[in-house]
Amino acid sequence: MHQHTASDTSSLRPIIALTLFLVLAPSVQLKAGENNSVPDIQLRLIFLDEHGGLDANEPISYELRASLTNKAEFIFLPEDRYFCRAELVDSNGIVIPKTTTGKQFGSLFDNLDANPKYLRDRGPLNVFLNATNEVTTRRLKWLNRKAIGPILLRPVDLFDMTNSGEYKMKLQFQFLEWTTNIDPHVTKLPVVEVTVIKR
Repeated sequence: MHQHTASDTSSLRPIIALTLFLVLAPSVQLKAGENNSVPDIQLRLIFLDEHGGLDANEPISYELRASLTNKAEFIFLPEDRYFCRAELVDSNGIVIPKTTTGKQFGSLFDNLDANPKYLRDRGPLNVFLNATNEVTTRRLKWLNRKAIGPILLRPVDLFDMTNSGEYKMKLQFQFLEWTTNIDPHVTKLPVVEVTVIKR
């Protein structure tokens, strides 16, 4: 009879986390021009087609907007392993496996401390201490309360999309905010869902 070990339990954690993300995370179907928000930050996916779909060969692009109540002059986007996680299902609800690159993308999303400590500048980048490791971030300044971040990878780079058709992709973003009165803290945006078309 097989006995469960600590390594068996730890290998189940990513599977459980993925299942919860896919099944329980609330999502919003975005249409072109619409956005999803927390009280003072809005996320808008850009370069979607007129039906709100994203071509699988186009990079994931986004715009962030700050409300008048947001006091942060900058936001800090962590490296891709922490910044965004993505999952994809086909029209039958079957989870699409990730590529080697896709497995790294968002792999440490749940390991970002709520309040990382600032360490130092590294040119245009800023470094924070996250538990025992350092996280490099890209500083993004609001311009007229808007900020367009660096484009991300294409869905075909992240997932083994062998068949043509429509897919549903769930995305979740997080970043650091820092104001003069409040220590650096993580802001996690709600999950968004977008249709991806593979031609």
